[in-house]
Amino acid sequence: MTVLEAQAAYQSAADRRNSLDAELGNLRADESALSDQIDRSIADGADPATLADSKAARDALREQISDLDGASRFVDADLAAASITLKAAQKAERQAALVAVIADARTAGAAYSDALAAFLDARNTMRALASKLPGQESAVIQLIEDVIGYALRQSPSNPAYGQPFSVLLESYLSATSAQ
Repeated sequence: MTVLEAQAAYQSAADRRNSLDAELGNLRADESALSDQIDRSIADGADPATLADSKAARDALREQISDLDGASRFVDADLAAASITLKAAQKAERQAALVAVIADARTAGAAYSDALAAFLDARNTMRALASKLPGQESAVIQLIEDVIGYALRQSPSNPAYGQPFSVLLESYLSATSAQ
């Protein structure tokens, strides 16, 4: 059952509970008023035998109250069952969302691992090549580290390091070839 279906079932049960409570409240108020009327009539000296119609109406109200009181335990059970079903549906929905996030995280984790491996390989290749650039070795290695630092932490705070690495590297390569 979906959360929407469970919410609808719960709301239906809650509406039945509220309707039953309202009806019971009205019947109890009517029964109390009728009992007070009968008691007042007897207190005023009316013969209790002459109040048969009022007593019958009061007894009918009491019977309806009794019937609805009996039905209320079933309505309460329906409401409790609907509440349990709703909570289970909500939990299942949250679990399904979590499973989807975990699957996405696994996919992203694999892509991250691949990208990190490619990055480390490229970094090691660049460091190895930098050691073969006469007069520029340490400058190129520092450039590699500065670009990484800028990409990760915006440090050093030189926005020029945000350019493509190949563009930044070109000036060092040009300087080497001019030697």
